[in-house]
Amino acid sequence: MHFNRLDLNLLVALDALLTEQNVTRAAERMHVSQPAMSGALQRLRSHLNDPLLQAVSHHRLQLTPRARRLAGPVKELLLSIHNTLSNEPQFDPLTADRFFQVAMSSYCTQVLGAPLMCTLQREAPRLRCRFHELSADSLESVANGEFDFCVTLSNRSFLDPASKYENLRAAEVFTDHFVLVAASRLPNLAAHLSFDEVRAMPSVEVRLFGDMRAISDRVLHRYDAPANSVAVVSSYQLALSMVSSTDLIAIVPETLARRQAAALDISIYEPQFHLPELVESVIWNASCDADPAHVWFRERLLAAGKSVPLSETERGNKPRSRSRTHPIAGKMASVD
Repeated sequence: MHFNRLDLNLLVALDALLTEQNVTRAAERMHVSQPAMSGALQRLRSHLNDPLLQAVSHHRLQLTPRARRLAGPVKELLLSIHNTLSNEPQFDPLTADRFFQVAMSSYCTQVLGAPLMCTLQREAPRLRCRFHELSADSLESVANGEFDFCVTLSNRSFLDPASKYENLRAAEVFTDHFVLVAASRLPNLAAHLSFDEVRAMPSVEVRLFGDMRAISDRVLHRYDAPANSVAVVSSYQLALSMVSSTDLIAIVPETLARRQAAALDISIYEPQFHLPELVESVIWNASCDADPAHVWFRERLLAAGKSVPLSETERGNKPRSRSRTHPIAGKMASVD
């Protein structure tokens, strides 16, 4: 089929070429031969009157300015076509057979995954869900349609400072509060929780995505004298496990700490200095708003988020944040 003399089949090849920026990888992505992909590139160059890919070294290509402008709209167009053709006119959760892919941290999977799956098993027994570990590429995977959702920090865009995600939407799922934890066998630390005292204590530091400090640890390290971090781990759960069997302290989300306190025999303390709230939001592609199954799943995920925070009594009567939806343009705005 042709539109304005362009073979519409070439749109899929164009998306692969713009995504991979490599003819061989684009061919592998589409399961075609390299000569076939090279031929598609030549036809696209002829139709668009632009080289699209240009060599910057012997083994490396980069997108031309026009190709960079085309990359987002082409991907959005193909994703919209896919969603239009795959959507069911009516969605019945009891009989629907769908598979959703969600990226979230191990912390979110522990506190949010269980209530979500309880709902799915009860209301949509044939729906399946795969939880992917959150990574620096998770937003891009939602933008290109590989993942359905990403649950992450509301200011998540600082991981991708050069990217713009005009096609993404977000809504707050839940808010958590940071606390200090230590093994219960240690002396009571309640009288020693000032900023300087905590920063001087041997501690476990949490770094995400390889080498990015967690929000709480960035507070301790933002002044001239560094915190006394003697161990670095990749998740809050690992920090809790290490604290339980050592004399180290850690700063972790309160909900996770209280759920693990008895099993790990740890004590929980309120620091005597300000730490930011941990606001987790769900992010999805705006093109999925016309998919009733996608909307239904999102509503259940947001509902599951309401069960995550501790009761107001347990949280010291702190008010619970309300869920709001907003577009992401450049940096993802705080919902507070």
